[in-house]
Amino acid sequence: MQGIPVNLVGQEIPTDFVGQRDIFDQLAALGDDGPLPNGFELLDHTVLLPISNMSEHSGNISIFYDKGPLNMRLAGNYRSEYYNAGELNWPKYFDDVVRADFSSSYKITKNLKVQFNINNILKTVSHSYRIDPQLTDRSSYSDRIFTLGMSYRFQ
Repeated sequence: MQGIPVNLVGQEIPTDFVGQRDIFDQLAALGDDGPLPNGFELLDHTVLLPISNMSEHSGNISIFYDKGPLNMRLAGNYRSEYYNAGELNWPKYFDDVVRADFSSSYKITKNLKVQFNINNILKTVSHSYRIDPQLTDRSSYSDRIFTLGMSYRFQ
């Protein structure tokens, strides 16, 4: 029984077999007397399946100014395309997305502050598809949103 590939700690299963089925047949022949009585697991380390909701690349950047009564911030976010398990084993894919936001505030007095924000400066569209990028599953659009506010702090 020596020479049969077994996935034990510190060992690797050779990949130079005629086919993966040979490995299964040889491991199954071990039966209850073998080192893997409750089953076995074979992993092909050369092929990594996509992990649901995880992008290969993502990043954030933020530039800000905060001095005296004035505070300003410009933030950007990037996420590369990613896979989602979808429903009923029907995978869903999302295109990459870039988003930018701006926020600012100005303290008029110690207790009174004015804020101005712009969300989704780039008018980013989120696009998802099944199998082929030309077969759109859903495309969602969020317009650029401007907000103006004022806050007063009672002491």
